[in-house]
Amino acid sequence: MGRIARMICRVYSALPPAHRAGAQGNPVWDARLAGIARQSTCPCSHGASPLCRWRNSRSRLAGLAAAGSEPLIDVRAVICNSARWVEEFVGSLIAQRYPAGRVNLVMVDHGSTDGTLDELEALRRAHGAAFAGFVVKSRENRGLGAGQGAAAAEGNAPFILVSNVDLTFETDALERVVAMALADAPDIAAWELRQKPYEHPKFYDPVTLETAWNSYACVLLRRTAFEAVGGYDEAHFVHGADVELSYYRLRCSGWRLHYCPPAVVWHCAYQAAEQIEPLRYTDCFFANLYIRLVYGEPRDMAAIPIMALGAVLRRQAYRGARREILLASARLACAARRGVAPAPFVRCQFWLPCLGL
Repeated sequence: MGRIARMICRVYSALPPAHRAGAQGNPVWDARLAGIARQSTCPCSHGASPLCRWRNSRSRLAGLAAAGSEPLIDVRAVICNSARWVEEFVGSLIAQRYPAGRVNLVMVDHGSTDGTLDELEALRRAHGAAFAGFVVKSRENRGLGAGQGAAAAEGNAPFILVSNVDLTFETDALERVVAMALADAPDIAAWELRQKPYEHPKFYDPVTLETAWNSYACVLLRRTAFEAVGGYDEAHFVHGADVELSYYRLRCSGWRLHYCPPAVVWHCAYQAAEQIEPLRYTDCFFANLYIRLVYGEPRDMAAIPIMALGAVLRRQAYRGARREILLASARLACAARRGVAPAPFVRCQFWLPCLGL
């Protein structure tokens, strides 16, 4: 990571003055650059950056491993018709350098009909003894938030790893993300793991690693933070719940969020180029309008009926899309009728000095 930090410094220094105008004269960014230039392995002048603390914490984690006292992690996945993914998912957890005996695995099945439950039971019989716990629950499909709520009752570890099941972990992923969590300040609520082969499109500060929101395809959460804000909002079925929880409720409550590039998962997000997933399409539509309803200014709320009408009238993204949009609009109307209490509007104060913002 020291090479990356020095590369950032060299690229910045090589830019013409006009292109550096956004960052010139900013004492914070100038100090960061000076620190990178002075240090051969540390991107800060005092060794207190997240990357420095992460390196130091890896030694601490090694000491904990020698004593057999690594932090317990609750790994939680909500699944439905995922028989083709579960074996590789569980196998990649067993293959971790982080001991499986410090991992409490909770799988919540939402009415699968493809043999997922049978596959999970076979995996539990074969590998359950390797984990601190291996729980399989089956329940009615009421969405991600409700499923994660059911999983919460099965653990009390200080860290919660929320994960999709259609991914696999690199062998050092848990070790790396836990090391960063142990090194970070107590007001950091979440650490998002890096996705490959397509990295999740997001801005983050390359020095502090702070980001404005976390994708919950795979993220480590501090339990105290997750419980302090009440967990997921069950109004979201699947997509959009991560944005609402991380960007709005966690940050509004004073927590900060980090991205953890050294910890990598391989995520099978799409099966084909330019694929449109109906559930993702309608969920994101609902989440967009719901977040405006709950957190928006009056002008954001006023735009809701116009956006809904435009989505109905435009050309269908796939067959049946218009009907799904109408159903999502009806869900939103029901939420408004129930009296969703608007929250104070939160403007994003996230600053990326490397972009001159």
